Amino acid sequence: MRTLLGAATLALLPVMLLAQAPTPAPGAPPGDGTIQQQQTQLQQMQQSLEEMQKQMSEIQATRDPEARQRLMREHMQSMQNAMSMMGRMTMMGQMHGGAAARPGKQCADNDTKCELDSLERSQQLMQQQMGMMQGMMGQMMQHMEAQMQMMQTMMQTQRGGGAQEHGH
Repeated sequence: MRTLLGAATLALLPVMLLAQAPTPAPGAPPGDGTIQQQQTQLQQMQQSLEEMQKQMSEIQATRDPEARQRLMREHMQSMQNAMSMMGRMTMMGQMHGGAAARPGKQCADNDTKCELDSLERSQQLMQQQMGMMQGMMGQMMQHMEAQMQMMQTMMQTQRGGGAQEHGH
């Protein structure tokens, strides 16, 4: 039951994060929604994914149930932080219309090459964001798999312990 609840929470986390994000005032200035800042955030997200992969390797390597529980909590916190970061990145793109949606702010009038370059950069950023999202989904799946293994181990331990107690 807890696993099912955890899986549902993980599945709804991106939606909850986006729903909690502040909505911009109409006509708000572009602020910090620049491509360079989005690139920086993507690099931070990549570092977060690498850290989560390291944590998952530690979870899989440990045989100590208490250490595994602690590592699972740390991994969950890392996933929540990464999802929050992704939510902010998504909201920033929506709030500011993305670089491609506001070419007039960055390109001179009738500068088609500039506008096309801006569209291409935005497309590249979206592709990178999709890669990050896929990485997060992979981490969530590994986390759920590790939870299932922990539960199976606990059940086997309880069954084994109960059988020994009845046998004596």
